[in-house]
Amino acid sequence: LQVTERNPDTKSVVSVVCRFYVKFGREAKPNAKRKRTTQVQYLKLPFRADHIKHHLESVHPRHWKVYAAATDEAKRVY
Repeated sequence: LQVTERNPDTKSVVSVVCRFYVKFGREAKPNAKRKRTTQVQYLKLPFRADHIKHHLESVHPRHWKVYAAATDEAKRVY
C-alpha cells in the first residue's frame, strides 16, 4: 500500500492506494461478462486487514500469489 493522504494536523494516514494497481492495473477475469474498470481504488479509514487481503485475492490474484510466495528480499523489489 502507498499512502496518498495524511491528516494535516495529526499526520496520521487517511487514504492509501494499492501498489499493484499503480504498477500492473487490474487483472481480467477469464469468463467475465463485463469489462473491468480502469479506475484505481483508494482505501480510506478504517483499514481492515481482511478487506485488504480480499481485495488482493479478488482483483490481483496472479500477482498476489507470486508476491505472497516471494522471499522478503524479493518482496522489496517486486
